Amino acid sequence: MQFDDLKLSPGARMKLVLSGVGGDQASIQSKFIGAYPQHSIIAGVPATAASGALEAGSKVLVSMVTPTDIVTFMTAIEAVAVTPFPHVFLAYPESINVRTVRSAARVNVGVSAQVTNLSADDLVEMHEAQILDMSVSGLRLASKEALGAIGDELALHVQLSFDNIERNIMLAGIIRSLSVSPVRGTPFPQTCGVEFTSMADDKRVVLYAFVFCMIQRFGPQM
Repeated sequence: MQFDDLKLSPGARMKLVLSGVGGDQASIQSKFIGAYPQHSIIAGVPATAASGALEAGSKVLVSMVTPTDIVTFMTAIEAVAVTPFPHVFLAYPESINVRTVRSAARVNVGVSAQVTNLSADDLVEMHEAQILDMSVSGLRLASKEALGAIGDELALHVQLSFDNIERNIMLAGIIRSLSVSPVRGTPFPQTCGVEFTSMADDKRVVLYAFVFCMIQRFGPQM
């Protein structure tokens, strides 16, 4: 896979890792500005790094996280500039390493939900829960009590708000994982992973719009 295949947008985060004397490493946060295919990558860097740690000729390990992958590659600093803003030119890599970490981009949301276990005998009992994170294929729920067992089907009533749009929708999914551990920042000790089942096209459009709006605003979950 080639770097250009990533089709990065300006502003994408990149971490530059430099090896120093004695094996010490320094990590510098940078932002992708642009690239000239097969020649150079341009990245914005902090002013202190441009005038200190970064030097032309230094070898650099670049790592970055896309919505679904972890990308790494080795390169070298071709030039460092401080005007009109601090930035570096990196040699265009011959190849990059890509490790897929999830099939769909996931984003932290913190949205309240009313949940019913459709596999339980009492279908009218609803539970308060919080959606911790969500993708177009599933979500992670936190609750005070267990919402069911692995394989149970849940119905979730949620209100999704984005770009001055509010939609109340019902989502259905299957519990795929369970965990009992305190969730930081919430009163909920129970969590479960839910995979969405098939849904109507209008719901899918709203779900996709919400998830990708949140990714653009806050970035994907790391």
